[in-house]
Amino acid sequence: EWLLATMSSGSVALQLFWDLSSADGATRHAAALQLTKALRLAHKSSVDVDTADDTAKTVLRADGSALSAEVTYAVKRLVKGLASSREGSREGFTLGLCLLVRSFPEIDGARLLALIIESLPFKGGGMSDTEIKENNFGRLFGCMALIQTGKCSPTPAEWSTAVETDAVEDMLCIKVMDELARLQGCKSFMAEVTTHAASQMMGVALVDAPADVMAKVLLPRLRKGSEEVEVADMTPEQLQLYLFSQGMLLPGNAACLNEIDLPKLVEPLKKATGSHPRLHHVWTQLLELIATFQGAQSKNGTPSARWGPGALQVLDWMWVQVVEDSLLVSSHERKYAALLLLQELAPVVPVESVLKLLTPNMRRTFINNLGKKQCLLYTVAHKALGALMARAGTDSGFAFSLLQLLVNHHRNFDKLTHTRTTSQLLDMLDEPGKMRYLTLLLAAYSSAANSPNAISAVKPSGKTDEEEDEGGVVGRQRWALEAVCSFVTRQRASIPCAVLEAVVAWLMQTAFFAPAAPALKAAKKGAKAAFAEDKAAEVPAAVREVCAARFFGLIEALSARTTAPAPEGGSAGRARPAVVLTKLDKLPSELLQALELVSPKCVELATKTAGMAQEAGLDTTDAQLFWPLRAHLIWKALEAAGVAALVQWDSTMSEVRTNFWNTTTELVRSSEGGNDASEVLHKRQSRALAVLFLYNGLELLSDPEAAVNVVLELQQCHTRVLALRVGSNKPKPASSKKNVAPKSKR
Repeated sequence: EWLLATMSSGSVALQLFWDLSSADGATRHAAALQLTKALRLAHKSSVDVDTADDTAKTVLRADGSALSAEVTYAVKRLVKGLASSREGSREGFTLGLCLLVRSFPEIDGARLLALIIESLPFKGGGMSDTEIKENNFGRLFGCMALIQTGKCSPTPAEWSTAVETDAVEDMLCIKVMDELARLQGCKSFMAEVTTHAASQMMGVALVDAPADVMAKVLLPRLRKGSEEVEVADMTPEQLQLYLFSQGMLLPGNAACLNEIDLPKLVEPLKKATGSHPRLHHVWTQLLELIATFQGAQSKNGTPSARWGPGALQVLDWMWVQVVEDSLLVSSHERKYAALLLLQELAPVVPVESVLKLLTPNMRRTFINNLGKKQCLLYTVAHKALGALMARAGTDSGFAFSLLQLLVNHHRNFDKLTHTRTTSQLLDMLDEPGKMRYLTLLLAAYSSAANSPNAISAVKPSGKTDEEEDEGGVVGRQRWALEAVCSFVTRQRASIPCAVLEAVVAWLMQTAFFAPAAPALKAAKKGAKAAFAEDKAAEVPAAVREVCAARFFGLIEALSARTTAPAPEGGSAGRARPAVVLTKLDKLPSELLQALELVSPKCVELATKTAGMAQEAGLDTTDAQLFWPLRAHLIWKALEAAGVAALVQWDSTMSEVRTNFWNTTTELVRSSEGGNDASEVLHKRQSRALAVLFLYNGLELLSDPEAAVNVVLELQQCHTRVLALRVGSNKPKPASSKKNVAPKSKR
């Protein structure tokens, strides 16, 4: 009574039907639930309608009884609403009809289909083309509602009865199939969705169907009109039904995926692209068929696990022939479909196969469309990148392989694409992966340095080393240097100390010292090794400048303080970082070899400085002292090995440096020791002065004339501090004057 009253008055219930047409999905969902709940309450309190009533005959239950007037009215109105093109009417009224049919299982599917056909005619006098189109769409959505509610899924008993009584043609699933076949031929824009609905219905209808019925009745109907069409000449919709029938007849071993028939799929798949932002359903059907393809079935007759060796072999062939050589060299619509396929496959196929999907044309299309938002494929390219990054987050090995692939394609990937992909992938790597990446960067530097065209004072184009374009060997060296320094700076907390020492030694030697002469002759080491040493010995001025700038930046970054965890009831503070010492023999051999290639002495220097620090009593672990101190020890080790600095020294500068080093070692030793309260201030002063001496002393390598004056000032400051210390230790003389009260200022 409430429902009928509100319907007649046009208030609450009528508003629910209006809400079913809303463009907002949540509003449609809420309205469908509320309408179904109200109808169930109304149906319980209603008296059955007379079976002779003409208004209820079309929705009579299978047992001959009629539904209540409220439900009858709602069903008819929902069916009529399927043909409305207003906003979200078709989606909302289909949802309402599905919920209603599920809530009232007694509604007969065949009679509901008859109501749909009767209420939505597609021919007759006075019907416009628009009305015919809307009614055809309504019939399509009505058929989809029947499929979604399970009305087209006969049970084994129903199949058996239909076969015994020769009534297979009268079954609801057959009638729905015939209606979908008619709709498929109406308009081209309805072909894909009707084909998908047909394959979806057959997927649930064929589960319990007898083999002879499936082979003689259902599958022939599925391919009606395309039996004589060659696979290469099929439309995407015909191919979808063909693939579906292949999967049903030979699960796990579809005949169309053999080496002979696979090339026939190329042309129909090339046509399966459109302007809508999703993949054509034929791709979904094909990928499902490939995923379960094994070339052979397991002992129990069922296909084994998804994406086995046979499936991956078919996928590789399909990707190269269809995607790489066809879609990615064609229109934007086809490139869009290719990127959607990458996004679809990245989360499900094995890791090694994901890397195979990133073929040259795919990488080019993918990366070129990541750079600017104005690119037509910018959004889908970023979604594909998101799928790859999500996969990398679960597999450190894949993260490294993806990083290597992207960096090899374009060195400045992040800069080109305006993303943080490289840094995010680096964070996903485990420690072995990070060492492999550092090895990769060092190898890139050494391969560029040893190139036959690496060094020449003036290029044929007239450009000097500093003007070399980014594609040249100097550009590659500079990129590798920047990448190494950026990597060790950002990841310094997880990189062994020995590796950091070797990198510091490499930068320092390359920036400020002349290359050492090779120890062996070419006759002993071979012409190739001698050539490599000669090329490595010559460093372009542009590379030296980068090394000098990054050397000081790296020392400062390694010495930087970190944020200490907050104590209970307190606030976070700044903690003095401590260095965790490691040994070079614990590092991967590939990394050590790469370090030896970029700088033959850097590993040896890192080993020597540890012994020098212990001998001199300078083996501090305070990072703010440790790294500049190690740099000075590397400097002394290079001098001991006969390697000359690039700057010119005179006797005055040499004397200043000698005095500076003696003072610095004294200050470093004074900053360590016991924790006596009387010495805390002296230790703090010594440490502060030692830091100033160490950092300014390194400037003697880059600008000695200016640095000498600063070092001399520091020496004088140190002398005054010592004098003040001596004065503070003397006992104060007793005062002979009496304490006099201060006079008032008034």
